[in-house]
Amino acid sequence: MLIQDPSDRIINRLPQFYKGWDKESILFSFIDSFANELRKQRKELLNIKRTHWIDTSYGKNLDLLANIFKLSRKQEEPDEDFRNRIKRFLFEFTGGGTKKSILAQTVAYLNLKEESEMPILIENPLRVKKVKATVQNGDKINIQSESIDDKDFLLEISLEEDGFEILDPSIYDQDRNESIKFHGTLKSGERLIINTEEKSVTHIKSDFIIDNINNEHNNSNNSSSISNNQSNNGNNNNNNNNLFIDNNMKVPRKKSTWIFKENTTPKLGRFDEAFFDENFYEVYVPKCSLKIEWKAKLLSSFELQIESESFKRSGVSIENFSDLINSIKAAGVKAYIEIINKNNFSILQDNRSTLSEMYDDGKKRND
Repeated sequence: MLIQDPSDRIINRLPQFYKGWDKESILFSFIDSFANELRKQRKELLNIKRTHWIDTSYGKNLDLLANIFKLSRKQEEPDEDFRNRIKRFLFEFTGGGTKKSILAQTVAYLNLKEESEMPILIENPLRVKKVKATVQNGDKINIQSESIDDKDFLLEISLEEDGFEILDPSIYDQDRNESIKFHGTLKSGERLIINTEEKSVTHIKSDFIIDNINNEHNNSNNSSSISNNQSNNGNNNNNNNNLFIDNNMKVPRKKSTWIFKENTTPKLGRFDEAFFDENFYEVYVPKCSLKIEWKAKLLSSFELQIESESFKRSGVSIENFSDLINSIKAAGVKAYIEIINKNNFSILQDNRSTLSEMYDDGKKRND
């Protein structure tokens, strides 16, 4: 569509005998001066429209367009390079919140090109969970795996106070009717380390005396009975130690109540209720230290791993990148950003530098 010049549009509205069409006339000069202002306004309006298009925007206007998608210009990055990066980012902007979308937009945002620089997204990443408690006979603790499934665990029981001992310490899951029970005596300074995955227990009596108790499966019921195999440099005063573990005893996905029990407290004598040669009288009921540890596959979460050198080379701040991921991910999903060193291909926990963990409230916290 041909756009008519403003001066022609004005002249066409005037009677012909005014001779406004005569470019030598005073009237034409008068009309053209007004038309010239209209031409300037039209040009400015067109420039405003052009700033809203990636292909024609430039300078600060291009920066403002990119800011809509939380993209920022690198230091001394020319308009054309920045424009291409924005267009590539928009091209990959599909399926927001999906694994493919998060990876694609990470590549575009950080301008990653080499195969070795590609990010890695791990769904339900592994994290070590720990519960510590000080308990006496009958005390309860609430526990759940915070994982997608029930998890095997490592349990450590110890008496830190000197001069005490307990008999047959056990953990009972009252919601699932499962238990672990050590048949033996645990004295002050000793530690029981029970591994439910391996169905084994280590009874550490001192630096030189360690009982390694091996697994002997009992197929007649849904449990394992584990007998003592002592390996130490001292005298073996108790060869009857063994461990009873329900095969299904795990840290449950749903919240459960565990009860600590031992057979010393029930045998404490009470006034007018004691039995000769069976009960004894208490001076102090010792407290036990429980440490429970397991590896959880975190619910509704993912871990995004980025090679450290590639991230530094991108020139992007961790705050801006965190904001980007937070805007892409689905509501209710927790995101962990890991900047990792891939010199050692087998990535271990202590090789990682955890920069940010994001929550739905937009806050960022250290992992």
